[in-house]
Amino acid sequence: MAVVAVKMPEPVVERAPIRRFELPDLDSRGAWLLERLGRAFLRPDENQLPTGTIHSGNLASFLKGSVYSNEFLFLLQEHSAAMAQVEYTGSLAPLAIVRERFVFVQYPENKDHIAEAAEFYVRFATWAKHLGAKAIVVAELYDVTQDLIREKLGRLFTRQMLFARV
Repeated sequence: MAVVAVKMPEPVVERAPIRRFELPDLDSRGAWLLERLGRAFLRPDENQLPTGTIHSGNLASFLKGSVYSNEFLFLLQEHSAAMAQVEYTGSLAPLAIVRERFVFVQYPENKDHIAEAAEFYVRFATWAKHLGAKAIVVAELYDVTQDLIREKLGRLFTRQMLFARV
């Protein structure tokens, strides 16, 4: 009797779509997100610009205020959240730029969650184009590798900033 080997198709992993963060999401997803933001702001790197005193109440209020603001793009997926903000630089010739505020995953050791979060950069780029922005500042508070960011956005440029603590 002949035995026929049948190759089974690879399972397709469908990710939840990217959607805007809503106020009820603070109840369901806010705990891990506030914890990650707290770690980022309460233990800043010595090379970061200084920040004021921050506690979880400030962070929660900031997130609530950003949810429906047109100045922010606050996005959510199953295991990740991201925020970008439009800023206008230059006083004589204002120019819109989009600045990543954060791109976090719930479990940073999970490579699937990191790949999921990399898709936020595509949405940031689309939003920036609609705003007429000429640049997106990335890799400030993020869990995604720079290689994945580069894969989503193309060539990345570096600019050094000098500052003094006073």
